[in-house]
Amino acid sequence: MSGVRSVRVRDSVSALATSPDGRHALAASKTSVTLLELDMPGSIKTVTTMAPAKSRNRKKDVTCNDVDWCYARPEVFAAGAVTGAVAVLNVGDEKMTKRAMYTFHTRFVNRVQWNGELLLSGSQDGLVCLWDTRMQGSEACVATFASKTGPVHDLSWEPGTPGDTHLKFVTGTTNNVAAVWDLRRAGAKRPVHAIFAHSDLVLSVHWHPHHAGKIVTGGRDKLIKVWNIDADSKTPEVTIQTASAAAVVRWHPTHAHLVGSCSNTTDLNIHVWDVRSKYVPLATFSGHTDQLTAFKWCSPPGIDHPGVLSASRDASVVCSAYGSAKFPYASLPS
Repeated sequence: MSGVRSVRVRDSVSALATSPDGRHALAASKTSVTLLELDMPGSIKTVTTMAPAKSRNRKKDVTCNDVDWCYARPEVFAAGAVTGAVAVLNVGDEKMTKRAMYTFHTRFVNRVQWNGELLLSGSQDGLVCLWDTRMQGSEACVATFASKTGPVHDLSWEPGTPGDTHLKFVTGTTNNVAAVWDLRRAGAKRPVHAIFAHSDLVLSVHWHPHHAGKIVTGGRDKLIKVWNIDADSKTPEVTIQTASAAAVVRWHPTHAHLVGSCSNTTDLNIHVWDVRSKYVPLATFSGHTDQLTAFKWCSPPGIDHPGVLSASRDASVVCSAYGSAKFPYASLPS
């Protein structure tokens, strides 16, 4: 298909991360992390594969469940491991030498996300930990947030001015709740805002990059919902019915009304929705043969419609230019 390129990696891909300039990506699996070059939307090639050496202490093995590229220090990335460890590593280091290793969580880490030099990790143990990566050992954990609503599946920082420390973040949990937390209330037993967002697990949350009051959530109940947390409303502004579980939902980086989604079950496509016309996807991307695990918007700066980078259990990463999509909404009779 024109505008679609893919690469094979060693194992089923569990997570993706893109570089600050949009020209590189990391594809993480349980056994390795592959550094990829993205020349333009729809073009992808492997640069190197990084594989960690096995440690005598299993808790210190970097078996990646999630990765995130540090925008403040583009030479490093963070990895959340199935062992509960959180590691800071060098981009491109084939041996994956650890710059720092944190072992506070007791179950696997589902999400890691940078905020300048600070790093947030959300785990199956129900805890969110805030790490100051300029410190080492147990002192690096500067705050914890205990979810009373079960394991943390996803988290997202509030938008802010580049270079400033964001003060709030949102989590999605097993007990159907999306919760907003404030760093100024570290150690608080309750979030500053909690929404009973879905009738099943909240699998994904994302704070709007340009509208501080809006978040989008995706649930195992096959729904995508948009919330206005500034209004303190318990009713979503928009509800979109999907064909299967909304495992990953992400706002479009440049178009305020667009949301991308993918499932981790039977639907092997990435869909782009216009929240103003919620019944039919605006665009649909394909290219995988097994369950999807992650997707990212990807392109060099200045391109109005970014491409889509997607990963799957089929051990492939697919880079799709926006023009390669099918456009179901455009094909509707007028």
